[in-house]
Amino acid sequence: MPAPKELRYATVRYNRRGDTRWYWQRPGYPLTRLTDDLVERVALLQRLNAAADSERQPTVEPPRGSIGWVIQEYRASDDYVRLAVNSKKATSGTSAMSRNLGRICHSVVLHGVPSSTS
Repeated sequence: MPAPKELRYATVRYNRRGDTRWYWQRPGYPLTRLTDDLVERVALLQRLNAAADSERQPTVEPPRGSIGWVIQEYRASDDYVRLAVNSKKATSGTSAMSRNLGRICHSVVLHGVPSSTS
């Protein structure tokens, strides 16, 4: 069962004596110790998550014709969209992704970068 939204990124750790310590651990953010009081801990978690959720991550467009651009084009393609969810995972979709990326790279080499990306 997934954790409730209020407890997103809350982790439990134990000190040397075995006492419970709560932390907010979200990728890309510093590890933050939470209070032991449940009400205050949930309130702080809500504030931390709201602040992190509201931050806009800058979108960086890969240079046209780069490997990053090819991957972005592939993920926007019909071939990728039609894949089953499990096939899109890196562990199970590697062969399909490699095959389709190979086709795209071959096309770019033969015909150059398309003039429009749609």
